[in-house]
Amino acid sequence: MSWCTIESDPVVFNEMIEKFGVKDVEVVEVPVLDVDELNRMGPIYGMIFLFKWKPVKREVAVVDADNVYFAKQVVTNACATQAIINILLNAEGVEIGKELTEFKNFTLPLDPEQRGECMGSQEVLRAVHNSFSRPQCFSFEETAASADDDAYHFTAYIPKDGLVYELDGLQPGPIIAGSSDDQSKWLYEVVPLLQSRVSEIQALDAKGNGLMFSLLAVTKDRLSMLRQQLTEAKTEAEEVMIRNQIDDVQEARKRGHEENVRRRHNYIPLVVSCLKALAQTGRLKDIADEAQKRSAEKLEAKRAAKGKK
Repeated sequence: MSWCTIESDPVVFNEMIEKFGVKDVEVVEVPVLDVDELNRMGPIYGMIFLFKWKPVKREVAVVDADNVYFAKQVVTNACATQAIINILLNAEGVEIGKELTEFKNFTLPLDPEQRGECMGSQEVLRAVHNSFSRPQCFSFEETAASADDDAYHFTAYIPKDGLVYELDGLQPGPIIAGSSDDQSKWLYEVVPLLQSRVSEIQALDAKGNGLMFSLLAVTKDRLSMLRQQLTEAKTEAEEVMIRNQIDDVQEARKRGHEENVRRRHNYIPLVVSCLKALAQTGRLKDIADEAQKRSAEKLEAKRAAKGKK
């Protein structure tokens, strides 16, 4: 069984790692690439850079670092999940749960390629990952991405033993991206690095289409941090403020869980029933014709806009 495509949404990733058995860890979106803003999030175990992939060869120096756990990506559609797992298996002081602990212990003696093979065939990890895929009417044969395809890639960055490593599943091993004697200040090293990577990706946008990218951080769970702060509150006003923040986080997670339920729900029978009802009333053809007309107009407008550049 293959790995399915899932949405690159922190709401999805958070419920996924919870199902893996990971405790007190959260994946959050990074709206601003700023060290001060990142420090306000609490301890950050790793950063994930998502970008539109282009088949351009990068000159990188891969190292053989026995102290870094790295699994090469050998299966498709598992890029985001693998980036998160690579971060978790290198994070210190994190309870990663029974499944990931056993997986790490079993694959630790293997090389990155073999670890990737084991990850691709690990039933629990694959089942949890695939549980977040959307139901589809059709299954398409996978082909290698071309230069014009919208293919996206995830690269992880972690601090480890005084160095900053880039974990790119398309490379044969980890890459030393920087150094930081004080691991608590590794963000001062990785932020300029990520800013440089963003510039590199944007430079590849020869057609001016806009190469999309986003940043995620794997951090200590906000709810657990707030609950700890609540026990240390010194005034009633401070306690009320923290309780309100806890309520906000819990409400946001409730909405996130509802989003994930809707993601997994199979709406195909409902859509088919609606199409049948429209056909029976004789309205389906007119609606389809109007939709095709609007689609053609949008395509023509897009071509015209490109021609003006």
